[in-house]
Amino acid sequence: MTHWPALASLRLETQRLQLRPITIDDIPLIYFLRSDKLVNQYLKRDLMIDRGMAKILVKDFLRLYQEQKLLYWVLDHPADQQSIGTICLWNFTADRLQAEVGYEMDPAYHGQGLMGEALYCVLDYGKEGLDLNKIVAYTQGNNASSIRMLERSGFCFEPDIHDQNNQLNKVFSIDL
Repeated sequence: MTHWPALASLRLETQRLQLRPITIDDIPLIYFLRSDKLVNQYLKRDLMIDRGMAKILVKDFLRLYQEQKLLYWVLDHPADQQSIGTICLWNFTADRLQAEVGYEMDPAYHGQGLMGEALYCVLDYGKEGLDLNKIVAYTQGNNASSIRMLERSGFCFEPDIHDQNNQLNKVFSIDL
């Protein structure tokens, strides 16, 4: 990666979504996404129990951006005037050539291909804007929708790589 992007350059668009950097105003969205049982059914993390936890997390995301360790977008659905999910690049390798992608979405918007659109956009940004050559994704083995989306996006299953923190996860990657 030649340089760390300015926040203003992190505004991206797809056909149906606008991706923008997270702000402190996104605490309600983060609280919803991190406290909803359906959103978190395949994730190995505790549900949030109050908005104060979401405020701390959003501040952590903003700090990690400043430390050049995380790029975190909120997915806005202009037609509904709603913020419906998030997608991020993080866990960059020391040489800044690889990163991990993570994502989550309001279940009301599942099955519409919206996260796939956001993923394509972020993959393109990773290649063109950050000069990444590989992105990895960890998804729980029973999360068929996530696996399908990753495969449709060009990710390949990595059977020899295992998530030491969650044995239920499968690892996928894509060369950019």
